[in-house]
Amino acid sequence: MNTQKPTYTIKPLYLGELTEYEKSMHTYRADYEVKVNSPFLAFLVQGDGLNILVDTGPKDIERVKKNHGHVKVKLPPEQKLMTVLERHGLTAEDIDFIICTHLHWDHCQNNDCFPGKKVYVQKKEVRYAIDPLQVHYYTYEAPEAGLVPIWATAGNKLVIVDGDVEIIPGIEVILTPGHSPGSQCVRVNTTQGKYLIAGDTVNLYENWYGNELYDHIPGGIHVNLAEVEASFAKLDNTEFVEILPGHDMKVLAHASYPYK
Repeated sequence: MNTQKPTYTIKPLYLGELTEYEKSMHTYRADYEVKVNSPFLAFLVQGDGLNILVDTGPKDIERVKKNHGHVKVKLPPEQKLMTVLERHGLTAEDIDFIICTHLHWDHCQNNDCFPGKKVYVQKKEVRYAIDPLQVHYYTYEAPEAGLVPIWATAGNKLVIVDGDVEIIPGIEVILTPGHSPGSQCVRVNTTQGKYLIAGDTVNLYENWYGNELYDHIPGGIHVNLAEVEASFAKLDNTEFVEILPGHDMKVLAHASYPYK
């Protein structure tokens, strides 16, 4: 009996970027007044005859300006998700399912481009997104702020998972709360071992690799710092060969992972 799991490739998709972004939002209690450009990323996971999206990124400049005018962004039309997928020879119908690392606006605004497709998300994330703290109304585009969250109205088949779950052979989600209550990482089996798509559990490589003071540096945006620390400890005991952060330009150094 063949028990070997399928292997996949991971292609990071550049969907625009935050410009002049306060770096301390990525690195807790550090880098004040340091400005960086941070990409919006989705990931196309391919293998075993499947096309899978991890996150779907922001919608367009009009929606972002209307709902999130406090941030500066660059969203070139040619970097819209569907246009980027076309360059990979794919349409919405070609996507088999979506995994959302969490439901913040910049990770799920294009879910409505894939009606009828399954979207995997953690139970804790959905519960919080339905009724977040007031300070997070706009982060989740909550109805309390007079907004309509795309994740809740996109016509997708929301699949609620609870904790660490293998979605299909070779692709699993790992619950890593802290940045948000139901943040999850996606562990993908590849020909070179397991890769971890970290979402905003790890914004930048330096969050994971730390510095002379800290083994890991929490992100500046989180709902529970103790859970951030616990999630880092959990990942310390999780097998993977490489991590792919949620907002680091260095991820785009390679068009595909694994790379030669």
